[in-house]
Amino acid sequence: MKRQTPSPRPAQAPLAELAEQNQRYRLILFAVLLIAVTAAIYAFINWAQGRLHPGTLFVNVLQDIASTTFSLAVVGLIFEWWNRRRSEEQLRSAIVDAIMFSDEVLRRLTHEAKFNYIQRMLRAMLGPRRGDALYAAYIRPFAVRPHAETLFRTSFKYDITFLPSPAAGAPSRPYHRVIETIEYEKAMRLPDPALARAGLYLVAALREDDLAPYFADPRCVYRSVMGLADADAAALADARDPVAWAAAFHQVLEVRINGQPAKLRTVYEDGVFKTYLSGYDLHEAGPGDTEDTDDHADAGGVRLHLRAVLETVHATSRNFYTVYLSEPSRAPEVTFRYHEGMRDVVCLRFLSGVEDGDVAVWHHAAGQSLTLKVRKGQWVFPTSGVVFVWKH
Repeated sequence: MKRQTPSPRPAQAPLAELAEQNQRYRLILFAVLLIAVTAAIYAFINWAQGRLHPGTLFVNVLQDIASTTFSLAVVGLIFEWWNRRRSEEQLRSAIVDAIMFSDEVLRRLTHEAKFNYIQRMLRAMLGPRRGDALYAAYIRPFAVRPHAETLFRTSFKYDITFLPSPAAGAPSRPYHRVIETIEYEKAMRLPDPALARAGLYLVAALREDDLAPYFADPRCVYRSVMGLADADAAALADARDPVAWAAAFHQVLEVRINGQPAKLRTVYEDGVFKTYLSGYDLHEAGPGDTEDTDDHADAGGVRLHLRAVLETVHATSRNFYTVYLSEPSRAPEVTFRYHEGMRDVVCLRFLSGVEDGDVAVWHHAAGQSLTLKVRKGQWVFPTSGVVFVWKH
């Protein structure tokens, strides 16, 4: 028997209503500023007359109007700040509700203009390239398929281990050695399973901006930024063999697709390092494949359970490590393991769409590590991340 998924809560503020409400507030602000400008012009005229005819009562009038103008300007600025903050919070809430698949929101988000509203917000928050890529990959599918949640990550786990010594063959420049283990499950929108078998890959770049084109490519199953010091990053331009040069800093040690070990082949293309995967098999997705979703068959894709182990470096001059949640993820769990040279490790987080009560952070008594976990069933919006900060 197919498990019944509980109905999600209704949308708190549909996007169309928010847009109309925001327009009304802007008209009110325009009226306030228009009054302020008119008062300022009137004050200037009276000031000019006072200069031409000293001793008149225009000076007192000028003082009154100047005070009124200043008060109106302050009120207008406070109103604009409040309106922007309120609109951003309500828009974020509405988009999170859309990601949680409210039937009411899905019915109302069928018009192109409403989706454009979401796209504009993503562009403003993340930049044009990354915002457009995330919109095309994760928001736009709601317009044509209500069960797009099967395209998102579930059971996402990220384990980071910092080691004091550099990897074998690493340069003399001081680095922490870092082992990253990533694991998640999702259904992929690949039209041809043969294409999936031939073309899945991981990508690593020197800069975050270089990863933007790969958010919209469903074959790219993981993206990362190499944690190099500026001097070493600049040396890539002079490297005869970029792949061999990068091996001292960043390597993909192991990848498993649905439990099967994949063969790895790393190349340097378009300014990034791509590790292509082969030698595995993806089976057709269907009901019961995962604990969290029942609609894989409706997604028209294939099931993917990824586990990847990477070895990289992190410059010792940087006392922080950032984990970006660049895709919608359900109940992510992040564990940070550190060595004796790192003291007073704390976890900072910015998780969109998640209440503080749904997040737990704890230090492990058995060792030097701490874990952040979002409560099961809670979705985290893409503009999220976790930052670990320490003292040397």
